[in-house]
Amino acid sequence: MPVSESILLQMRGAAISGAGLCAAVILVLVQTGVRSVPQLVALWGASLGVPAWLAAWQYVQAYITWGSKSYGHYKPKAAGLLTFAGILPLFVAFASLVWLVSPCASAAFALACLIAALFISMHIRAVSGWPCKNGPSNA
Repeated sequence: MPVSESILLQMRGAAISGAGLCAAVILVLVQTGVRSVPQLVALWGASLGVPAWLAAWQYVQAYITWGSKSYGHYKPKAAGLLTFAGILPLFVAFASLVWLVSPCASAAFALACLIAALFISMHIRAVSGWPCKNGPSNA
């Protein structure tokens, strides 16, 4: 899939949101204090997530700033790696906070996230293959 300004703007929004969620976790933990292992794990996850998300933001921001003439330099694998580097610690932070309240709920959260990730992965593959099988539009 070729990169476009629309895709880059969506990626930028997701990266800024991910950094914001990690920062929110950190702020909650600063206010409540870290008194348990799950809280400490959440703090570490969120602390590692903020710079990963900020790096993802700045990665796509360069292409937004320089415009379409820079799109040939865009590396989808690098963008994916930065996104994964932000999603994983954010997931760990949230799962740890849920674990603090209920280990069973945390396991259910992790399972639901895995199922959602598999569904979205299959959906993206199906959608990306649609134009090849059915022509450029389904009209």
